[in-house]
Amino acid sequence: MEYDIVPKGIPVGTGGSKHIFKDGLSSAGISLGGVKRVYRLFSELYLVTQNKNKKGKPITNDAPRHVRGAVFALGSEGLNDEWKEHTASSLREMLHPWKDLRVVATYAKQLCDESQLSSKEKTELERICNRLYTYYEYFSCIVHHEPAGICFKYRELTNETLGSYEECITSEKFKLVVATYFNEVNVKGNPWHLYSCTCSHSAYSI
Repeated sequence: MEYDIVPKGIPVGTGGSKHIFKDGLSSAGISLGGVKRVYRLFSELYLVTQNKNKKGKPITNDAPRHVRGAVFALGSEGLNDEWKEHTASSLREMLHPWKDLRVVATYAKQLCDESQLSSKEKTELERICNRLYTYYEYFSCIVHHEPAGICFKYRELTNETLGSYEECITSEKFKLVVATYFNEVNVKGNPWHLYSCTCSHSAYSI
């Protein structure tokens, strides 16, 4: 059964749509279809990781709720002083099951047999794993109000050279990172999709 990602009965937002969730989508330039593909992908990856690591701690993360919470928080800008922290918290939790897997090779082996990927795909997978871990650290710094960490991770993600903390902790910069995060995970043909689709055969359709 398809998860209804758009909340019902939500109060009027500050944007033109008069709907906080839809304001969140437009705020970072995210499509509803893209959001759905992201939560389906992460739901799949949770299952794959759990199946490959049966002795590990059960993964109880709820990807649809994480995504919905993040978009809703984005749309609450102007109504909620902590909208960035709440958005970052939801996105951070999506990546939390793998927060201690700093070694990408170890992470990849937990997902499935690497022999199913070409050399080029393995290299791209490692790059994406590293990127997602950096996103986790960036969102964690936002949640914990760490300006230095925010700035350092922002520069790492964007390759921008900024002169001050103030320049990389603006609302515009934060929304840019959120949009980039969704877009990177959502790229068709990226090895995350290949891993989930070829390895678990679950009920989720990416």
